[in-house]
Amino acid sequence: MTNPPYVVGVAAKVAAALSLFRNDADGGETELMLDRNGNVRARWTAGNIAPPETLAADALTVARFAGAAPNHAGHGG
Repeated sequence: MTNPPYVVGVAAKVAAALSLFRNDADGGETELMLDRNGNVRARWTAGNIAPPETLAADALTVARFAGAAPNHAGHGG
């Protein structure tokens, strides 16, 4: 089975960074929606995950966001 086009795999370093958005109270599940530049645009936990139709609509909305300009402070990966 293949992932939908808005679901991607990530490198271990990325997974470690994204784990910073987790909380022990999340119930073991945290979902993040990232834009094409890797910015977190939405966060859901096991207790408040939106219905699939809402998540799909939100993904389409995020896909239309313009890419953010590079950070003026020079932060980068």
